[in-house]
Amino acid sequence: MDEDDEDGFAEVLNTMSDEERQEWGEAVKPIRSALYKCRKIAFKIINSSTLLLPRWRALLPNILTLPRDVSTRWNSTYDMLNVFHLLRPQVTQFVDSNSNGLAEFQVNEHEWESIDGLTAALKLLKDATTWFSANSPMVAQVIPAMDAIDEALATGMVDNEEVSDPIKHALAIGKRTINKYYALSDNSTTYRMAMVLHPQHKTCYFENANWSEDWIEESIDITRAAYAQFKPIEDLDTSITQPLPDIPSSPPANSFISLMSKQSQLTPSASGRDELDRYLMDSCVPNDNPLHWWLMNRKVYPNLAKLAISVHTIPATSVAVERSFSQGRILVSHLRNRL
Repeated sequence: MDEDDEDGFAEVLNTMSDEERQEWGEAVKPIRSALYKCRKIAFKIINSSTLLLPRWRALLPNILTLPRDVSTRWNSTYDMLNVFHLLRPQVTQFVDSNSNGLAEFQVNEHEWESIDGLTAALKLLKDATTWFSANSPMVAQVIPAMDAIDEALATGMVDNEEVSDPIKHALAIGKRTINKYYALSDNSTTYRMAMVLHPQHKTCYFENANWSEDWIEESIDITRAAYAQFKPIEDLDTSITQPLPDIPSSPPANSFISLMSKQSQLTPSASGRDELDRYLMDSCVPNDNPLHWWLMNRKVYPNLAKLAISVHTIPATSVAVERSFSQGRILVSHLRNRL
């Protein structure tokens, strides 16, 4: 974990009573023990270049070494545990060999169960990281993604299978830690507007998820306030203009036209209604690309579309920018700094 994660984890533990911390510590003992042994085995193999590493490569020529759990590398815990999970027979054989001197790190059955369960649980975070890094995610996808992770951590269900009790206790702390950061999304109006201006979600997403009505109304108000900047300027100073004299007109020859004219004055036309109100009144539309939807419906909502497009073009992550900087250093290195 990086420094921020450790601070968040410690902060969550500090909110627990002494009995709760002791109970939690006892419950996750198999997980801590399994992680300790896996890290030690990987470390000793990598750093024994003349003894253990050649023996490991002789046992598994296609896998040069075991991944290490590095605190500054995202998902490195999953990468390490996943290899242990996949190579359980080979790891057991290697550790059990007396000549390798790793007998003190033999993994028992309960620890292997913890490795399997933790690997399945961490795969969700690994997949989320890969998805957000490989694609070009939009801001409107952040809240549903966080909700999906939060639900998995809360229910202890991973891939429709219930995890063991030690994993549940670990996930409970993970849920409370991630909620600390999830709550920070309320400080940004962009996430709320992105959801309201998503044709598939609007307010339906929050209503179906049983979010509070006050929170939903506040999200609409935030969107309305932002939309006010894109509304056309209307000339409200009607006192300067002189009213035109009434010009008598002859009644229409068709009486039905007169009837429809009176009826139309009772109900305002759709074109005269506020664009945001019209958009929210329309039903939700299944859609995977809200930006494309707004580009196709610019004529229907000419002013609201300007706000929606400006919101949905905000990148959800800084991965693309960081990747550009990394590629730039490859092209313009310290030895080729005049390119």
